[in-house]
Amino acid sequence: MEVDSLQFLLRHRGNFDDVLHLMGVLLFSSPSRFFARFRPEDKELVVQLLLFSLLNNPCAPSSACDFGFQRVWIGDYYYVSDFVNVFRYPGYARYRDLYPQHLARLLWWLESGEDIFYRTSRSAVFLPECLLEEFEDSV
Repeated sequence: MEVDSLQFLLRHRGNFDDVLHLMGVLLFSSPSRFFARFRPEDKELVVQLLLFSLLNNPCAPSSACDFGFQRVWIGDYYYVSDFVNVFRYPGYARYRDLYPQHLARLLWWLESGEDIFYRTSRSAVFLPECLLEEFEDSV
């Protein structure tokens, strides 16, 4: 049976929010760590924290964590369709609709093994996001 990771996240949003808040503090507290490659032990820590959270509080309410979320413009590189794929990074984009860039990046890496900052494709350069607010200001 295949699990839809986004639906699982939405059902357990409170647990994910708590774990992601903690992981944000642990993984992204310094600029050098913010842009560093993820490590296998990062994945292990997220899984352990999420299991602990689900076992101890299976119905955690959505938290009031302020993740500093800013909506991305729908025409951004990571959302726009191209000739090869329907979406370049559909999994990342759906997480990005819920969380800020660094946490969406972490969730997409956990799901796919693909780090958007260190892509394995030919176009391995990370492109900055175009935020909706910035796009609206420029129009």
